[in-house]
Amino acid sequence: MLRQEIHRSWATVRDLLATHEIATIVLPTDQDGVLRIRRSATAEPDQRILYEALGVPTEIIRPVKTWERNQPNSD
Repeated sequence: MLRQEIHRSWATVRDLLATHEIATIVLPTDQDGVLRIRRSATAEPDQRILYEALGVPTEIIRPVKTWERNQPNSD
């Protein structure tokens, strides 16, 4: 990374990239189900610079959509 004029310790790089989060959004449907979308947050400018220097994509996971249907109660 020194070739790209990035002068940070590996501990600092690790701490900065550790704040790039992944979240799950839960959306209830009107048909008694749930849509869950798991995706990464948008990388901050400092994180983007480090990802580019390391040759790593800024989107750490592709969005994943999961549909769940609620099961009727068997009471």
